[in-house]
Amino acid sequence: MTLRNALLLALVPCSIFACSEPTADPPDLAEPAPEQPLAPDAIAVFDGGQITARELDQAILALSPAQRQSLTGETFEIYRDLVRELAVDKIFLREAQLVGADQTPEFEAQIRSLRRNAMVERFLRDHLPPLEEPTEAELRQAYAHRPDEYQRAERRLVYNLFRSLGPGVTKDDLRAELRDLREQVLAGQSFTRLAELHSDSESRHNQGILGWFERGQLAPQLEEVVFGLEEGVPSQPIATRDGVHLFYVDVVIEAKSFSFEDMRKNLINQHLAAQRREALAEIVESLEPPSNLFVPTPEELKTFEERGDPAAVILRVGDFELRQGLFEAMIENDRNQNPQAVENRPLRLLETVYQAERIFQHLLALGETLDAETEEHLRAQADRLMALQHRQQQLALAVDSDPESLRAFYRDNRRRFTSPLRLRLDRLSLPLDDRAATHMAKLERLRPELDAGSRTLEEIATELSTELETLDWMNLEQLGREEPKRMLFAGGLATGEHSAPYTTSSQIEMLRLRERQAPIPLEYEQVRGAVRAAYLERNLQHLYQELRSQTLEEAKFRFLEDRFEALLQSGLHPTEP
Repeated sequence: MTLRNALLLALVPCSIFACSEPTADPPDLAEPAPEQPLAPDAIAVFDGGQITARELDQAILALSPAQRQSLTGETFEIYRDLVRELAVDKIFLREAQLVGADQTPEFEAQIRSLRRNAMVERFLRDHLPPLEEPTEAELRQAYAHRPDEYQRAERRLVYNLFRSLGPGVTKDDLRAELRDLREQVLAGQSFTRLAELHSDSESRHNQGILGWFERGQLAPQLEEVVFGLEEGVPSQPIATRDGVHLFYVDVVIEAKSFSFEDMRKNLINQHLAAQRREALAEIVESLEPPSNLFVPTPEELKTFEERGDPAAVILRVGDFELRQGLFEAMIENDRNQNPQAVENRPLRLLETVYQAERIFQHLLALGETLDAETEEHLRAQADRLMALQHRQQQLALAVDSDPESLRAFYRDNRRRFTSPLRLRLDRLSLPLDDRAATHMAKLERLRPELDAGSRTLEEIATELSTELETLDWMNLEQLGREEPKRMLFAGGLATGEHSAPYTTSSQIEMLRLRERQAPIPLEYEQVRGAVRAAYLERNLQHLYQELRSQTLEEAKFRFLEDRFEALLQSGLHPTEP
């Protein structure tokens, strides 16, 4: 690929490197950096290094079409900015190596993981049997077997802004306040920004988002409000026992029924994926098991999650150990990469890691290795990770060097830094069987009596031949992680109050709030890490631009414009024959 042809492509979006503003960089030096032998295609130089046209080509080729299309601006300036970014990465990598970052157990673990993935991928290419396309009859049978999966109910992306009652504050005061905020949204202000600044709900940390909802997932009175809203128009203030809410719907996805032809491609992919999982499981189980093996049952995995000990070993395969803290990070990353609902996501992910480790250790025992080119590619990937981690460390140091700004941010955003609302609940649950409608109606009818104290949830549980379970202290995030509806129905309860009955994928539930620990502001030293992370997120672009400018200036960076223009005019890559 020539540089002339490369000009037809856009370059790296700011999110790939650092969300920087090229115009804020210092001007390139008029004099070259200290003398060093230049490659024939060198287009930039700095103390201890240079950037070549070949490296620029490689950076361009690494981009996806979407990344290329996301860029705007003069092409030449985009190239110049990318060259600066490549230089900063090289400088950060060198600094990281000087302090021994490539000798740490964490870096070695990254290299091992990259090598494992490459070796397992090669093994599966050679050993997985060819997948057989499903027949028309198999596809139609699969479609008929799960008709509910092909009916998409109306879905709405819902946000919330909540103001809680306090000493000397009435609901009328809060209604007036929220009416004013509503008018600001109608005038063009961002609801998410206002929720972040003014809401007392934990959802403020996520810009007020509650999530996607369908009918039947919310309490009846709330469902009436949410599903009566137009996109982009906030609700009127809604008073509850603890305060006043504004609700806002950002996106509405209309209900739709998918025909067999609509789903044909998905059905084929599902069939092939199931074949692949089955074949992979057979391959793994045929391998000699390692002497040191621990794979948790689904019940054990759930226990690990409830305990929340990041150091707990939840998977052991030979000399490999996976700890709960890293596994939670892997789950979160998988959610970010694949936000669609995945059945038993933690179990699926754990199975993937387990199978990869079994195959990897089998290959190591056979003395299998990777070729030199692949090893070099893996090392380059690890170097990029190391440079990125060093950049993050430098940004954190930059934030720490200005403690007054950090404290000022804490004072201006103190609502964000509170202890979470914590709840202790009793839960009545019933199977979602052919009596579900009768049970739902009965629980809904008895709810006023339960709240009044004339009946107890224990009595109802006995009548319905089910058990009452006490859920230990949890915040709303923990409740939602286990069951999203539980978070919604529990969040607005007062002590002793009962939720409306609701259905999950497998049962009917009703909650009673046993105890409630309200959020309280936390002292700066208690939340300093969270303050720094939030400050860094808010000011990332500005902070990185300052760091980048300082780094390039100290390294005496110089963009060799004449060389670069000559290469463009030649239309040939200097390394081509």
